[in-house]
Amino acid sequence: MYCLFITLSKEVLEKTVDGEIHQLSRYSPDSIFYYSPGNRIFQQFSSTGPQQFIVITFTQHTLKGLLPEATLEKVLPKRGSFLFMDLDLEAEKLAMLLIKPAGEPLALLNRYGQTLSFLTQILQKVLTRQTIRGTAGMLQPDIEQLLLARQHLLEHLTGTVSVKELAQIAGFSESKLKRLFPRLFGTSVHHYQQKARMEKAKELLFSRRYSVSEAGYLVGYSNMTHFAKAFFRHHGLKPSQFLKAIKAGKGFTSVSSVIPSSQ
Repeated sequence: MYCLFITLSKEVLEKTVDGEIHQLSRYSPDSIFYYSPGNRIFQQFSSTGPQQFIVITFTQHTLKGLLPEATLEKVLPKRGSFLFMDLDLEAEKLAMLLIKPAGEPLALLNRYGQTLSFLTQILQKVLTRQTIRGTAGMLQPDIEQLLLARQHLLEHLTGTVSVKELAQIAGFSESKLKRLFPRLFGTSVHHYQQKARMEKAKELLFSRRYSVSEAGYLVGYSNMTHFAKAFFRHHGLKPSQFLKAIKAGKGFTSVSSVIPSSQ
């Protein structure tokens, strides 16, 4: 039995694997724990508050016929082995869908599809690790420092985090950060932060607990016109349109499904 354990809590959760303690949290490099049969694992849950996590289990037979044998060997850890991955923005978006309560008639079928989408994305990350050119030659300590810088960026979406600030956290020069950040995350610091802010804004509006201006302020905007333009560039509709559709009770799992048909 193979298992994906995805931590969605900011609070640290300790997991002991073969006697070695690992600390997992939502924004840590170890937020996704993927392991094969043959591991001895002890889970220590925090007593300070509730924890949010997702567990997906599957067997080799689950993927038989869906993946070529050569690919299957690359995405399944060897018996007794495991690996950690970070939860990037796209994977986090799918993970949040999985923990949302769903009461519609086709909820179970829909949840199955969402789980497969999430599993596909994680296995793609595993496969990419072995083939990506962008990270070829990068030192593991540099990767870990970049992940710390990204964690700081995601935890401070209410304001603009400068390249200088992130470079200090990573222990890099600004030029080194600018050079390595896109290699690991696929885009510049500015674009990564902008995408994260817009995804967070969508999440806030989706909760129905915030107005457009409140969501804008919470992701670092004091000018709501600028916020609306940024939201539209990223999602294809204005935040007011998105919130209106949410309050109207429309059932959907993506932003595109609430764009008016006249557009």
